[in-house]
Amino acid sequence: MDGKLWAFENFLTFDTLYGCGAVGFAIDITEHRQVEQQGERLRAELAHMARVQTMGEMTSSMAHELNQPLAAVVMWAEVAAQKIRLGKPTGNDDVLKVLDDIAGQAYRAGEIIRRMKDFVRKTEPHRTTVEACEIISEALPLVASDLRHAGITLDNRVERSLPKLLVDRVQVQQVLLNLIRNAIEAMEDTAADKRRLRIRAQARDRVVEITVSDTGRGIPKDQLDCLFGTFCSTKFDGMGMGLAISRSIIEAHGGRIWAISTPQQGTSFTFTLPIPREEEKNGT
Repeated sequence: MDGKLWAFENFLTFDTLYGCGAVGFAIDITEHRQVEQQGERLRAELAHMARVQTMGEMTSSMAHELNQPLAAVVMWAEVAAQKIRLGKPTGNDDVLKVLDDIAGQAYRAGEIIRRMKDFVRKTEPHRTTVEACEIISEALPLVASDLRHAGITLDNRVERSLPKLLVDRVQVQQVLLNLIRNAIEAMEDTAADKRRLRIRAQARDRVVEITVSDTGRGIPKDQLDCLFGTFCSTKFDGMGMGLAISRSIIEAHGGRIWAISTPQQGTSFTFTLPIPREEEKNGT
């Protein structure tokens, strides 16, 4: 042996012809395991490239989102400075309130930056036990500015008692953000008072089911059939990779993703993630 690690599948059968005894078999699956790992690395690389592209497309809205808390910090600092310049009496309570407001807005700005960094960071796929509702609540601030700018009402129907999931948090958020951004674009021609984005999450049949629905133009039947295929896009300038990557991520997690659409009424995208057994949560 040369010291390398090899992967094997072992089988054990009992020989009943001559009484007691056993016959063992070992099958070398090293090459198969290496192919699986290479596929996982390529999928992670492609997913990372898509996240970087997504964040690039969201730069304008994220800059606006970040500008709000920074503007608030400047405003409160100027208020305090103006009082001091005018010699107005300022008690400790007033000073503490201004400092608390400044700290709160600075923390908010820091959280936005942290989410952006986490989203685009290039890391190896890593699954951890996370709350399903946290995945959604952490993703929504990244598109909050887009929703406000488009005049879209958010209908968030996420059950708070959802079970925990064993997933790569960033990759699942990538799928969710892709579906939400697609929904926003699909409602560009929808009457302003009818633009509604609904997010629903519920547990059923050993899976957590997450649905993103819009009230947009819908998807024609011929495009719906190939929607998750590579280079299939409903957008004029789309490359058709977002949904294909989303499908690969969800299927790698053992889930499914599908779409239901009615022309001129809207589209619903649903994906599932399996609820892990207790021994899986504990890493056993």
